[in-house]
Order: sequence, then structure tokens, then C-alpha cells
Amino acid sequence: MTLEHLFPLKNRTIGRLVFEVKSPLHVGTGEAEVRKTALRVGEKYLIPASTIKGAIRRMAEWVIKTMKIKDLSHLAKAFDLDEGGVRCVKGHEDEVITWFLEQQKIVRVLLSLGFEDELRELGVLPESGWTESLEEKKLGELIPPEQREQIKTERRELLKKMAEAYVTTLHPLYRLFGGQSIAGKLRFLDVLFRGKLIEKPGVAIDRKSRRAMEHRLFFYESVEPDELSFWLIVDNLIPGEEDSKLLAATLEIIKEIGLFLGSRKSAGMGKLEFKDSTFWTIELEKDERGVALGNPFEK
Repeated sequence: MTLEHLFPLKNRTIGRLVFEVKSPLHVGTGEAEVRKTALRVGEKYLIPASTIKGAIRRMAEWVIKTMKIKDLSHLAKAFDLDEGGVRCVKGHEDEVITWFLEQQKIVRVLLSLGFEDELRELGVLPESGWTESLEEKKLGELIPPEQREQIKTERRELLKKMAEAYVTTLHPLYRLFGGQSIAGKLRFLDVLFRGKLIEKPGVAIDRKSRRAMEHRLFFYESVEPDELSFWLIVDNLIPGEEDSKLLAATLEIIKEIGLFLGSRKSAGMGKLEFKDSTFWTIELEKDERGVALGNPFEK
């Protein structure tokens, strides 16, 4: 059985975001020690790509709350978002399963998500495997009529799990940043930089009393570079698509208010102010020999 990729590569955008560093930042190892050291590679300091992506994702999570998602707006109360993907809210299972069974052009997506065995168990996928005739039918229409109500009851958890994975592929936040069932379009590169090292004392605060805790003094290394450049790569930015709108809106917010990175953000550390950006887009649909993919800045 041969299927095309869930999201065939049509274009690739490479971007460079430049920030002025307004306050020292600490990106450490995460170890609970008296002296919290900054991440280093040789004589340079390191900001992992995951740290940058996480900071920008948090901004995108705020932005997405102001957006209406075209294909999911009527199910807004039926789903919650978490790190791994979309999750069905308890009490909304019947609503979600009914919607899921009414979806067309879904079998190809579910196969790409690894549900081949489950589709066979439900009677959706014949022994002969994938055929083009499966493409146009609703999922519920592919389940034998005499078994539909029984399956909705007895395979309730399986249908809910499949629906959550499918909805994750529709949601712009996960299409950009990824989740358990889908790889994200957006990636960042690690950043190596030089900067002035500053060692500062700190003290742990009790969250309930909001007072300093006794015998909990520590020191942490912070770094003060003049500016930082973040390189990003994002595939299939299609004008008008909701994930493209989400990325654009998130970058606009960052341009206006800046970005906080690393630890002790509540103390004002790690504030970055937007300075400049440059983007290059490669049309890969027109690049049959892969020349532009291998040498993007030449094309």
C-alpha cells in the first residue's frame, strides 16, 4: 500500500529574527544546584532550539485563543489543548464521535497516522487495502450499517482516540509546532553566542507566603550579549491557511512586545526586543531536481 505524505512539501521558508538583548538571560542545565551554570559549548554559550521554540509557542498559544478555527469553531468547547495534542473534554465524547464519523477524505489521513490495524478492526479498510473509492466517503459510511451503533458504544475509546489524533492534524497550533500525532512545520536552529558573563545571587521564594525561604540562597550565571539571531525553517506556508495566519500574528505580537527567554522571566531577565527580520521562500513544487532544496540561498 502506497500513500502520499500527509503534508507533501510544496515550499520552504527560511527566516532570520534579530533581537536586541535588553536584560541578562540565563539558559541553564535545569539541575537544582547551589550554582546554576549557563549552558556552554566550548567558549560559547548555547540556547537550544527547543528553548526558542517553546518561548514562541507560548506566544502562539495566547494568539490562538483570539482566533476562530474554521473547521473546528463549532467544537471549540469539546476540545482542550495540551502539549501532545488536542484532547476531548469529558462529557463531549458523543458529540466528537458523531462529528468524526461524518468526516470525508479521512481514511488516507488516519492511515498516515498509523491506524491501519484499527481501521481493519472497524471494518473500514478492506483486506485489499487502500483504494481511491475510500477517498470520497464519510468514515461512518464505511462501517457496515448493522455494526455502526454497536461500534459507537463498544469502541468508544478507540473512536475518541482516533478523533483526537485527526483533529490535531487540523489544528493550526499543532500543524505549526507539532504534537504526538503530527510533526510540526516550524523548526529552529540552536544558537551559539558570546557574551559578558554575570554571576548573580538569588533566593528561593515560598509560593504560599511569598516570602524568602531560609537557607535557600543560590547563585546563577547570566549572560549579556548585545544581540541574538534566531534562524527558523518552516514548510508549506500557504497564504490564507490558518497556520500561516497564526505564525504571522505571533510574529507581529513578538515584534510589538518582544520575547522573554530562559529562566527568571518574572524577575525581568531574558527580555529580548525585536530589531530586524529577513525571510527567504523556496518554491519546491517547481524544483523537480531538488537543486533549490540542496542550495536554498542560491535559488
